[in-house]
Amino acid sequence: AKIEASERELLQRHVQDSNDVASGFLIRIISVISMICLLLVGTRIVVIRHERGRRKAEEELKETSLALEHAVEGISRVDDSGFYVTVNKPYANMLQTEPARLVGKPWMSIVNVDDHPKVEAAFKSMQARGKAETEVKAIRKDGSDFYLKMTMVSALDDTDKRLSGHYCFIKDSTRERREQQELINARKAALEASLAKTEFLANMSHEIRTPMNGVIGMSGLLAQTALNEQQRQYVDTIMV
Repeated sequence: AKIEASERELLQRHVQDSNDVASGFLIRIISVISMICLLLVGTRIVVIRHERGRRKAEEELKETSLALEHAVEGISRVDDSGFYVTVNKPYANMLQTEPARLVGKPWMSIVNVDDHPKVEAAFKSMQARGKAETEVKAIRKDGSDFYLKMTMVSALDDTDKRLSGHYCFIKDSTRERREQQELINARKAALEASLAKTEFLANMSHEIRTPMNGVIGMSGLLAQTALNEQQRQYVDTIMV
């Protein structure tokens, strides 16, 4: 009986130990599963945030591109080698071409050769100060010339703040320049007319004064002669 009781006690302990081992193993499995679930949830959150960030960046890029496309002035982006990277529609329209035809071409190709030194000087000023403005004669697709007001703004790399090109803003100033020239011509014509009037009056004064001096002189001589009363009145009227 004592042996049987001892065996039962050993069996109970063995079962209890087995249960404890199974419980511990199950707890470990649950812990691992929980960690995996947390990891998956965290990864999913990161992916969702990244996806939202990507979509937001794409939306902002689309908005920027849309604003660039419908800007009033011509806007372009030029790389550090001097080639067009992006060109908006108004920029290309001024040159009578399409944006795609300008991308990849040298940005100085739109400027009349005679004005290249002026643009190069403005570019050096932009490199030193970050911004520069000038007015140049540009060339349309059909070869005709027109005037542009050009503003250059330096573009810096986000990582090392190194100059990575520049933005070029252009505005057709042909009409403004023509109106200014017309105003200059009008002022010149008015000045010439005023000078002509002054010269005319001076000449007329001389032409009138010369014979009048003779008339007055002769009237003085006449006054010294014997005159009747009526003749004397006439001479006095001339002398007054």
